[in-house]
Formats: sequence, structure tokens, C-alpha cells
Amino acid sequence: MKVLQAMAMGKAVVTTSRGEDGFVLNGSRPPLIIADEAQNFAKEIATLLCDRTKRINLGTQAREFVQANFSAQAYARRVEAIYADMKRDD
Repeated sequence: MKVLQAMAMGKAVVTTSRGEDGFVLNGSRPPLIIADEAQNFAKEIATLLCDRTKRINLGTQAREFVQANFSAQAYARRVEAIYADMKRDD
């Protein structure tokens, strides 16, 4: 949940591939930086700290991704779609 919460707050996120689990939707990857090894993780964080524009852009994309896919409205759309599919099967 902490990755999702950080993204919802518009933060640029560096995480491991395990931290990305559950966020890939319909083949679309979330706007995250993935680094599984400590050296790469540190390098990616340093890069973001030195590049304010990249950090802000990634954070903005992250917030938009969460709003589109994990907000209450997004969940409601998925439930409605499931219900509509069930109705069609009747």
C-alpha cells in the first residue's frame, strides 16, 4: 500500500519489481522506476533528486495513474462493468 499511497500523493517512486506487483493493468505498467539491486536503487534515487523536472513529471504521472485505476470512481467503474457482464449472461 505504501507505493500506491506515495503515487496517490504525486510522488516519484523508486521501488523493486516486487513493489510493482499488482499495479500492471491490461499490460500497462505504472509510472514507477524499478531497481532491484541496491546500487541501481541508489543511482535512480540520486538521479531523481538531481532532476526536479523528471521528479515532478513522474509524480504527476503517478497521481494520474492512481486516479484512473485505483480511485473510488475507478473501483466503481470496474464493479459496474462486472455487474453489466453478469446481466448480459442472464
